[in-house]
Amino acid sequence: MRNYKELKHEYTYDAFISHSHTDLEWVKQFHDSVTSMGFELCLDAKDFIVGNGIAENVMNAIDSSRKVIFIITHDFLKSTWGSYEMEMTRMHAFQKGREDMVIVVVKDEIK
Repeated sequence: MRNYKELKHEYTYDAFISHSHTDLEWVKQFHDSVTSMGFELCLDAKDFIVGNGIAENVMNAIDSSRKVIFIITHDFLKSTWGSYEMEMTRMHAFQKGREDMVIVVVKDEIK
């Protein structure tokens, strides 16, 4: 707690969920479970703006979210978009001094 800094910026979402589309059913259940606790989550299927590029939507989601939740599965690790989202989050966190913005959920057995 000694390193805790209250974020003064207002965010649209509590978190953006980054995931592989092959895990969508599980991610929807995760989303519903967490939102039932009162959290507002950004999920590409419901919150990305149609007509905007994927990269633009990803950057907007990262920038407008307090945290980014990475759902790590074997398919996520194979995904180029997963790698892109991790790198964009890393750069955003470094530039904005928000190194604590990442939450990792390891769903699969990964060594």
